Amino acid sequence: MQTKQNVNEKDINSFGTIKRMVKYAKPYWYFLLISTVMSLALVGIHLYQSQAITDLVQSLREGDSNSAYQYVYIMIAITVLGVIASYFEKYTSGRFSLYIIRDIRSSIYNHIEKINIRYIEKNHTGEIVSRLTNNIAILQEFFENNLRNFIYHPLLFIGAFILLIRINWKLLLVSAITMVIALLLTFVITNPIKRKISELQKDIAKVNSVYQDNVNGIYLVKTYNLYKKLFSKYERLLDITLFKSLKIEKINSLLVSIGTVLSIVPIIVSIVYGGYLSIKGEIRPENLLSFIYLLDFLANSAGVLPKIITDYKSFIAVSAHLFEILDQDIEREGGLSIDKTSLEHPIKFENIKFSYDEGKVVLDGLSFEIQKGKTTALVGSSGSGKSTIIKLICGFYEVSHGQIKLWDKPLTGLNLKEVRSNISLVSQDIYLLPSTVAENISYSIENVAMKDIIDASTAANAHEFIEKLPEGYNSIIGERGNSLSGGQKQRIAIARAILKDSPILLLDEPTSALDTHSEILVQESLERITKNKTVIVIAHRLSTIKKADEIIVLDKGKIVGRGTHQELLEKSDLYRQLYKGQINEKADKNSREKKEDVQVDRN
Repeated sequence: MQTKQNVNEKDINSFGTIKRMVKYAKPYWYFLLISTVMSLALVGIHLYQSQAITDLVQSLREGDSNSAYQYVYIMIAITVLGVIASYFEKYTSGRFSLYIIRDIRSSIYNHIEKINIRYIEKNHTGEIVSRLTNNIAILQEFFENNLRNFIYHPLLFIGAFILLIRINWKLLLVSAITMVIALLLTFVITNPIKRKISELQKDIAKVNSVYQDNVNGIYLVKTYNLYKKLFSKYERLLDITLFKSLKIEKINSLLVSIGTVLSIVPIIVSIVYGGYLSIKGEIRPENLLSFIYLLDFLANSAGVLPKIITDYKSFIAVSAHLFEILDQDIEREGGLSIDKTSLEHPIKFENIKFSYDEGKVVLDGLSFEIQKGKTTALVGSSGSGKSTIIKLICGFYEVSHGQIKLWDKPLTGLNLKEVRSNISLVSQDIYLLPSTVAENISYSIENVAMKDIIDASTAANAHEFIEKLPEGYNSIIGERGNSLSGGQKQRIAIARAILKDSPILLLDEPTSALDTHSEILVQESLERITKNKTVIVIAHRLSTIKKADEIIVLDKGKIVGRGTHQELLEKSDLYRQLYKGQINEKADKNSREKKEDVQVDRN
């Protein structure tokens, strides 16, 4: 399956983005409705205040104290109502924002769990995480604080405009000229900002990726003195984002300046020209005061309109980037259940051809069958397709040609979740959660007894070191298990596989990066776990290779040898070459470790 293209400018302009966001808003329409009603109430209150001001000033001019007191009380009452309406508007919009953002986060998380693995491998983790943090933060700000502007300010603008016409259309016409000119300029200036914001979000994601690389690989960075190189790349990306941010800030600053013009200049014009009309008797003083009051609302709302446009374009851009993740192809769902009473012939490859990228063949016409309860070792040089076979058995990818069968049934027709529940995978790159040891061993199984966890750990040669941890099985092992050694992490992974007790066990070079002592402990635990299991092991270690029931030799995606260790030594040149390389590597390693031991003794 191919992932879909990245979002482009045409996608961002699509009205479909809004339609998709409406689906998330539907369950919480009542919050949006209350917020809208409160915004309408605020508009009505502000507009009525202008009439109350007119009536109050008129009663004062006429010396009618009773009416004046009455209008004062009315203004106090509507001010209190305005405060109440503002509170409920803010409260409901905040609730609406929290719920809809929760659902968006949940949708993306659930989709990533099912997403085609190609997308994860082709996109940097930092960029994906950035979309789940920066972009969602922008959306939350939009729903909580900016969405109301789409209702409140346009309606206030229209209402104030109508009332101003009724007071004196000549005065409004003169006052509005500057606002119209400024608005036209605003549309011209804000047009490119959507594209610039979209580009900036992508650059920020790249910055986060480099930062995440530095944190995740902190030991490598320090050991190889990569700080300057990574910092140079990080600083270069920071400069790019700074340059683009400054451009956006320049536009925003100009928009603020235009907003200031919209707010101040029309009021100055209305005071000067209104005074002239009042002298001529074309407008009463109280109406002029009401006009200025309403014009302030009109000008402020007009000043917010450019920001509304900017917020809208930013909303569309970040929404499109989030929906790009949701638009990626997912793994197939459904399929046949596995009949656990008939698990003969567990794995069979029939003329399999596979490529990660078009034109680059990884597996070329691969055919083999793994017998139940047997251990098969895959050997070959780097890039020969060993790890790819593991990924295909787990259903992470679909083949372009041929057929994979599990338990005599095509893998393409089986339920992937059930397939994976019958497979345990132990690799050299162990993923551990920043949680307790017990939870890391048992997280694939529900309602597991502590005794079973301890039994699995004991079988994996892990119980002894776990007991020595500060809190034993309740010890928090840190992010990615960084508080443990490589051998300790491997033994926890093996304990996890023992507890899962799957009929198929896949071992992807589980001892390749371990010292001799850790290798011995891990190898002992592997011998326990592989009993009566169907095992495929990607092997570099001589001990693992020799003990396999069958060895498959791979070269450039093809099988070039197959048999037992002794058979392959006799008939396979490539296997003899790989075997001799392992002997030399083991001898060098033992020599290095002896030198280290001697050095320690001297110290």
